[in-house]
Amino acid sequence: MGWFSASSALLIRRTVIVHTVDGRSIAGVLGAVYAEEVVLLHARMLPDGGVIQGEVLVPRGNISFVQQNVPDSLVAETAMRIAQ
Repeated sequence: MGWFSASSALLIRRTVIVHTVDGRSIAGVLGAVYAEEVVLLHARMLPDGGVIQGEVLVPRGNISFVQQNVPDSLVAETAMRIAQ
């Protein structure tokens, strides 16, 4: 099963970093998981931390992998590694 399994919508509230297949990374609060997409709230792009207004819908097919239960210090560390 895991965090990605949902028949309709699974509401979750944990900080995650979503890494996409095109090399982008987005940190945010995982708001919901649907069959075709995940929803991030209070999201920001890594490494620059640019805030993304509103909800971010990430198609599951565009997700390479997800880090979950991420403390803010790890988000900052990941942003620094990406920036190098």
